Amino acid sequence: HRGLRAQGVASRATCSGLGRSRMKPGRLVVAASLVGAASYLVSVANAAPRFDNACLMSGVASTGPRFDNAALRTLRVSADFHGPARQIIGSHFVRTRPHSLSAPQVVASSPAALELVGLANLDEEMLARVLSGNELLPGSEPAAHCYCGHQFGAFAGQLGDGAAMYLGEVFSPTLGRWELQLKGAGPTPFSRSSDGRKVLRSSVREFLASEAVHCLGVPTTRAASLVTSASTVVRDVRYDGNARPEACAVVARVARTFVRFGSFEICRPTDPQTGRTGPNARTAGGAGESPARSEPLVLELVDYVAESFLGLVDSAPGSQERALALLESVCASTAELLARWQGLGFTHGVLNTDNMGILSDTIDYGPYGFMGHFDKLFTPNSSDNSGRYCYDRQPAAVEWNVAKLGQTLALAGALDAAAATACTDSFRAAYERAHLAIFRRKLGLTDVASDAADAQLVAGLLETLDVSSADMSLSFLALGGLPRAVHKSATTEGTAGGENGAAAEGAAAAEVKRALSRLAQVGTSRARAAKISAPSLPVQAIRQLAAIRASEPAKLGMYGLDEETVDFNLSRLSRLEEIARLSDAGKLERDAQAWRAWIDRYVARLALEGREVGEAEGEALLRREAAMARSNPAFVLREHLLQAAIAQAECGDFGGVRSLLARAQAPYFPGPPSSDAQWAALLESLPSDDALDFVLT
Repeated sequence: HRGLRAQGVASRATCSGLGRSRMKPGRLVVAASLVGAASYLVSVANAAPRFDNACLMSGVASTGPRFDNAALRTLRVSADFHGPARQIIGSHFVRTRPHSLSAPQVVASSPAALELVGLANLDEEMLARVLSGNELLPGSEPAAHCYCGHQFGAFAGQLGDGAAMYLGEVFSPTLGRWELQLKGAGPTPFSRSSDGRKVLRSSVREFLASEAVHCLGVPTTRAASLVTSASTVVRDVRYDGNARPEACAVVARVARTFVRFGSFEICRPTDPQTGRTGPNARTAGGAGESPARSEPLVLELVDYVAESFLGLVDSAPGSQERALALLESVCASTAELLARWQGLGFTHGVLNTDNMGILSDTIDYGPYGFMGHFDKLFTPNSSDNSGRYCYDRQPAAVEWNVAKLGQTLALAGALDAAAATACTDSFRAAYERAHLAIFRRKLGLTDVASDAADAQLVAGLLETLDVSSADMSLSFLALGGLPRAVHKSATTEGTAGGENGAAAEGAAAAEVKRALSRLAQVGTSRARAAKISAPSLPVQAIRQLAAIRASEPAKLGMYGLDEETVDFNLSRLSRLEEIARLSDAGKLERDAQAWRAWIDRYVARLALEGREVGEAEGEALLRREAAMARSNPAFVLREHLLQAAIAQAECGDFGGVRSLLARAQAPYFPGPPSSDAQWAALLESLPSDDALDFVLT
């Protein structure tokens, strides 16, 4: 309570809700027992951050961030402070407090992200104290956000910030408004049975991914710092019963807002499939029913996002026009985000509605992965046995989530159901346009050919990548010299002819040969392709499940499985069996034939590119090459590199994490790798067989 007063927070009876039962029609909210409440108050007193060094905090106050916590002023904040895990009713936020860590230490930090929240001038010692949650910055108001979510297609009810904590919003005239959040700072009222802590290995992944994805030019939340500690929690890494203590860590996350699709689901009625209900539902009907009246919590959230971040101030607050404008904006920006993911081979891994930001930032880096050797069924999430969120099905998953957002707004009375459906039905076309634009840039193409023709060329490329299991990132770099070679051949043939034309044509043929050679180098052996394609379930089990589905499909549910899981594993098994039928030489020849056929089409398409009217020779080519260079990274955060950095960090050596951060901050070459030395260095970034085996297990 004194800590809250030190920050200027209203000194209401912050723990007045503890030990008090609250009954509402249709639901029971379990309050803490008197003994539990007393134990909780003692734990808060022992773990709450303190201002141990008044002079030091005074210095931060004079030079540090200026908090302007608009979300807490605008949206509803629970009158109860922190407390045990429970349903949060009638509020978007509940105030809470981070719990202290022992001997916090900075593993790495991002100066650019720290600058956004006014913390770039703090030294490592102070950063460790402030961004571990051990000390609170003047003006920060810790709170946890209430949201729900559809997880793997099923409504899960209330989820909320169980391991994350809003600290406040920092505003500056030059950098704008940025929310600062701690992830792993201890339990909140949304932690359910968990301890609200994160461990070093998962925190390294989130910290590095946040900054790497930003540097790739993809909208994302940021990571200002990663702090580890001497405090530990027990975790079962492989879920095999061999739990061990692991170091607690905290990631300081930065975003314009962490409001997500699931934030709008807190008023959803009882779901007929799961029986779960949003904590603020007013109707007990199913998801197809119309609401009895509009839900103010949802309308207020629509107004907050529309006014604060999207500039939608022309429509009236609470109006359907405003809600439709918000949904249209989300559809457009999410389609663009998804296309960027697909273009980089990035697979989120757990695209539940609670893991999709309302401003279309990549959010919540859990079991994500950048695809190395191409596999359209690639999923980095070992629990995704159905492949719902694999690379090839990622567009369908995002489209489903967008449709759920529209349905949620309609159920809350914020938007007419027909208008919501019409809006979300446009998502697929918007995504396909964005996807084509991304791959045109990656291939150095403009829109001189028809969309349909170029879409077929891109589809052929993805199929060839999948057949050959070639490395996605390096394959595009291998093609990087072809636009210039084809351009030179076409322009020389049309102007000089003779020997010069023949030389240019020969140079183009040589570049094609070099591209094919490099593509063979980033392909996969038969043995490696088999490892990559292995299904998640044992082969014999898959065959038995297929037989059960054919004879007694109702029995699948008895094993906790569904049609989607069987289909996904049958697809992987089919791919594995296809590889097994090939010899080592047969696979190499098949891959080479597929690439030769596709490159012939690509060269013919490149020949259609010309120059704009009144433009100097070569200007259009330079623009196309620049677009290729900005679209095809030489560095992505590969899993084996992450695992090596994590292993070092767990032994107290943070050099690997910092090195990966530095490499991630410059992921693009200024042009294609023209020299053999450049190409050889790129090949060294690929995992060895041992590293691949480790990653796959």
